[in-house]
Amino acid sequence: MVKKSQITLLIRTMLRIGCIGFGGGSALIPVIEDETVRKRKLLSMEEYDKSVIAASITPGALPVEVASGVGYSVAGGKGMVASAVSMALPGAIFTVLLLMLFSVLDQQVLERLRFVSVIISAFIIYLLMQYIGKTVWMNYQKNKGFQAVVVILMVFLLNGGKEIASLLGSERKPVFDISSIQVMGLAFFVIFFLAEDRRRHRILLAVCIGILFLLCNGKAHIIDNKICGSLVEISMLILGAYGFLVSLKAGEVRLKVDRKKIAGSLLIWLGFLGILILPACFFCQDAVPFIMKGLLSAYSSFGGGDAYLSVAEGMFVNSGMIESSVFYGQLVAVANLLPGSILCKILSGTGYLIGYGTSKMAAEGVLMALAGFGVSVFGSCSIFMICWHLYSELEHVKAFQMMGSYIRPVVSGLLINIALSLLMEILAIGGKSGISDMRMIIYVFLLLGGFMMFRSIRIRRKRA
Repeated sequence: MVKKSQITLLIRTMLRIGCIGFGGGSALIPVIEDETVRKRKLLSMEEYDKSVIAASITPGALPVEVASGVGYSVAGGKGMVASAVSMALPGAIFTVLLLMLFSVLDQQVLERLRFVSVIISAFIIYLLMQYIGKTVWMNYQKNKGFQAVVVILMVFLLNGGKEIASLLGSERKPVFDISSIQVMGLAFFVIFFLAEDRRRHRILLAVCIGILFLLCNGKAHIIDNKICGSLVEISMLILGAYGFLVSLKAGEVRLKVDRKKIAGSLLIWLGFLGILILPACFFCQDAVPFIMKGLLSAYSSFGGGDAYLSVAEGMFVNSGMIESSVFYGQLVAVANLLPGSILCKILSGTGYLIGYGTSKMAAEGVLMALAGFGVSVFGSCSIFMICWHLYSELEHVKAFQMMGSYIRPVVSGLLINIALSLLMEILAIGGKSGISDMRMIIYVFLLLGGFMMFRSIRIRRKRA
């Protein structure tokens, strides 16, 4: 029997994280872990890592997916919905409210909001550093510290080319700088293909294919040939699937999926979607095409928030549902100021703008925003929960055990890039206010020192 106090604690925890969720989906992985595993002890590290892995290989808003997995582990179906909605809600509400007030907001007010976000961004950087340090320490205790550091640095170098170039003041395009989802895809290919057989010829083949993948997808476009790029990706998919099947066979796994649990999760999410979209379908003119395009965009949202903006532009701007100037001049400007998932904020805000633009009535805009919010959460969590349940049956397979061992170092490498991105954003905010980069860096270091001091004081009090 699930206690009401557990669901209440989940809601409060996820609402709090949703209100400080700057830096993108991956940045919230250590934040959610810190709150749910370390502080609240709602679930084990192994259960939490399962949600991170499932979220990393499915489309949608990563923090919302992780929150739904945590909620399901703690309190079943009720916890799944309560946790996911609580994570997504603050950013969506703030986005719609600011869009409603956009016409009366002064540019100076927006600049002040950006400056307030500096403190929260510095706090996120602190948590990212804490997560990375903890990952290295955990692997060091297992005599895998050097291995973890190598993986972290490799992932950072592959993903952080743009940030490294900015820090060095170089205008040259980085050789690689592939996206987070491409890094994950490359990591999963190597893990699955080499899980059961690591003879030299297989390692050499994996290295060659990996290098070709990087040359085809890197920002420098050393191999600028779409056919070659597609062939490399197909080869990775086939060889990765082959390695995975070999691992299944070696583990003598008989996949017994609990269909009732999967069906139950999907029915809950379908009910949730129906409740939120029906009012818009009855009262709003463009509700059905917006909902269909929104679902398609959510299921296409691999690669994080920036990648989703291009998907949303194709779905809503290029189709004429919303003007480009409104999309970028209002919605994207507001969404980038606020915490939370870009997917949830953009779909909720797009719904409001389409509904309000059609009728010039705020009520219709709010109904469409509700529909957009429902679509964003449903689109993220429906496929994720299928993968989450399947992972529960496969976690004893060697390929998945290796994935569990390497997911934290891979994520840590991505988080270094996110920390640098947040730092660059802080410097840009300071520059717009006439504050030098050096002063802003000193300010950030003072904040980081303050966070570390506050944490050490709390630890001493607990021990006392």
